Amino acid sequence: MRVFIADDEQGIVELIKHLITVEKCEIVGEANNGLDALHKIREQQPVIVITDIMMPLMNGIDLIREVLKTLPQTQFVVISGYREFEYAKSALQLGVQDYLLKPIIEEDLNQAILHAMQSIDPSFAPLPQ
Repeated sequence: MRVFIADDEQGIVELIKHLITVEKCEIVGEANNGLDALHKIREQQPVIVITDIMMPLMNGIDLIREVLKTLPQTQFVVISGYREFEYAKSALQLGVQDYLLKPIIEEDLNQAILHAMQSIDPSFAPLPQ
């Protein structure tokens, strides 16, 4: 499954890449602002996008809205340092798979990715407990 990572902190992008242990995930791109992410996502057409909420040039909610216009099957996992209900509500209304708070917990990230993969292809088995 093709995965794209968008976060304005390069250290977080690297951490996410390091934490992903789900088999069959291929990181196909990354971006540090929403506008760059939108262009690269349209070009790379990943199946799963992991995105931060607050990024320069375009926030994560607007990024999700724009991607879904042309790639409606894309699954999203939102990573955020913001606990405000409105961010989570907006993300959930757009159909994101999960809304994870920073600091990122490896098991939660991999479970969210697996859930996204299962929504695309139900044959993916759950992670062992």
